Amino acid sequence: MASHPAVVPAHQPAICRLVLGRSTSGDGRSLGSSLTNKVLWIGFSVPAAVAVTAWLHSIWPNVPTAEVQELDLGRRFSGMGLPWNVLASSGMHMSITFPLIGVFCLLPGEISLSLWLFYVLYRLQQLVWASFGVAEGGSASLSFSSQTFIGMEEAGGFIALSAVVLHQSRHTLRTAWRGIISRVRPEPDAYSPLAGHWALLGFILANAFMLWWGIQTGMPWWPFILIMGLFYTVLIGVSRLVTAAGLTHVDTGVFPRQVILRTIGAAPVGPVSLTVFAYFSTSYMYDPRIALIAQAMNSFKLLHTGRIETKRFSLAACLAVVTMLAVGFPTMLWIAYHYSALALPDWPVAAPARDVFDELDSSLHSPELADSWLRAALAMGTACMFGLIAMHSRFVWWPVHPVGFLIASSWSTNSFVWSNAFIAWTISTVIRRYGGLKLYRWLRPAFIGLVLGGYVPEGALALVSAILGLHPPR
Repeated sequence: MASHPAVVPAHQPAICRLVLGRSTSGDGRSLGSSLTNKVLWIGFSVPAAVAVTAWLHSIWPNVPTAEVQELDLGRRFSGMGLPWNVLASSGMHMSITFPLIGVFCLLPGEISLSLWLFYVLYRLQQLVWASFGVAEGGSASLSFSSQTFIGMEEAGGFIALSAVVLHQSRHTLRTAWRGIISRVRPEPDAYSPLAGHWALLGFILANAFMLWWGIQTGMPWWPFILIMGLFYTVLIGVSRLVTAAGLTHVDTGVFPRQVILRTIGAAPVGPVSLTVFAYFSTSYMYDPRIALIAQAMNSFKLLHTGRIETKRFSLAACLAVVTMLAVGFPTMLWIAYHYSALALPDWPVAAPARDVFDELDSSLHSPELADSWLRAALAMGTACMFGLIAMHSRFVWWPVHPVGFLIASSWSTNSFVWSNAFIAWTISTVIRRYGGLKLYRWLRPAFIGLVLGGYVPEGALALVSAILGLHPPR
């Protein structure tokens, strides 16, 4: 038995070290000079060749190309009976995305294993539920879908992970609170973008203002505490997944509003609070992939790891937010009114708000009822996540990281994450097992090349198309 200091290993990704140029690879060469490494360019050439042939194919269809973006596996089960047709109705996909493969090859094997293994377990759970008729087209008398049940389990996992993270941060939070209520403050960290007491004070004031605004609308205080508490629970979990587990696509299978309405029901919340929930959901909670805090925390980690002084970082961040509010929103409104909002992409411009207020309309006309099965799912997910964290933190031989449990049923995991994590896990496992760490370190620049090759050629070809006036067919 052994003990680890943290739930999720806070490793320093190789890409971050490449950007910072502070550490060296196993053969003694600086990662800052990796751009001269032939191995990197071998990795770069694979996605670059695919991008070039796809671009040529879009202009001259006779040029052969490989379809590697997204494959619909679920349609192979279409027309079959239960339980197999649930894989078709829920949409089972896979993709080959070279930047993701490169990133996942750089992650610890236990993380990439977790990402695809829990997805497989999620699909197996769907098949088990469907075998009892709990699926679209099934005959069970239960009022929920298996997708909702699994999403509630994952919500419980977020609650457990956030509780553990807050417990691990209790000394930092206590120090920040003492810095607010007393004049005795710790020596500021030169590599931290903001002193802890100022960050905590800003958090308190911002939420106090939102609570005041909600109360002015007629909303009681306790629904606000519930939905914002669940929202921050998701943000803590998402931030942990991005900064410590190295994930690039973090999505969730359930949202704070759904958790509240399926555990206590819509009637106790009331129509006013439901309406405010809709505005909160539209503004903050509809898509965790665009949550600012996860990327901000990742930037803070990069600054701290690189030992870069951050005296001006907070000012620059505030300036960026002010610029976005002063320029971004007015520009979007001008484009929408000048060219018509219908001419803009439905996602993410219109679809999130439309879906949120459709949910509000449904809740007002047919209020959701509390469901004991879904309450049990929430409790089961919380207990399961605590168990996974305990196993991972106490036993060295435990091979599965808990991170995959949280996002197994999410759209991003289904579309992008699981298949690329499986490919990367297979590649890195074979390399480590049969070539050892020496071969893995030698090939690491190739993984970085996969990431660069997935983005640089696409940008260059888009620029060339614009310069030459080419408009490849969609």
